[in-house]
Amino acid sequence: MLGVGVLLYSLSLPYYKDQRAAEELQANAYDMHKVDYYTKDAALRTGKITYMDMGAGIAIASSAILLFLLITGLHTFSDFKRIRTPRRATIFIMTNMAWLSVAAGNIWYYIFRLGRGDYPPFADSIGIAVVPVTFAVLFMFIPLNVFLLFSLFRSRLPCRIYKKADHYTAGLVLWEVIFDLLILSDLLYCIATIVDGDHINILVALYFLYILLSLRAGKIAHSNDVVRGANDF
Repeated sequence: MLGVGVLLYSLSLPYYKDQRAAEELQANAYDMHKVDYYTKDAALRTGKITYMDMGAGIAIASSAILLFLLITGLHTFSDFKRIRTPRRATIFIMTNMAWLSVAAGNIWYYIFRLGRGDYPPFADSIGIAVVPVTFAVLFMFIPLNVFLLFSLFRSRLPCRIYKKADHYTAGLVLWEVIFDLLILSDLLYCIATIVDGDHINILVALYFLYILLSLRAGKIAHSNDVVRGANDF
């Protein structure tokens, strides 16, 4: 409701404080130094775009979380202990599909903003911004799958997503550090996409948070099985 409210408020605002001055600025855009154009354009802008992006980001993120809660039947904080991880094959396939959608999300990000008029008249192409990110996403498929293979090796899945280790070995501590850093990075990225209204990549960031927690749980579950097996012996 908060996100929708902020989004609706943004729709009531004009793009510029002075529409006539903005039109004159755009008409003279090709004759001005780019720094001067961006400075004057920023001075004329209202908060419409900021509110629109943030409102849409909050609405998308909260709707995705609400849908997850409804599907999983979670009603209280104690219910979170019941959340289970996906299976290995599901994690591997869906993670690759989600990573590919990063490129699609990036393309949509720039198409949406180009159509909205966020960019100056001399920036009539989004190819310069889209192509490098697309190539980077494709290149990162290799390290992504290497990481998935190492994470899924000696891992027990599916299991409950919130696991505590019975005993921390040096290897498990290392995995905890790796997962904690990745989870923190993903949380920061998720917040950035929400604030920026990066529609598709908000969902990708939330999905990767679930996957990282699942991979961590699988490692801990396997370690606990090994420890308990040794104790039984």
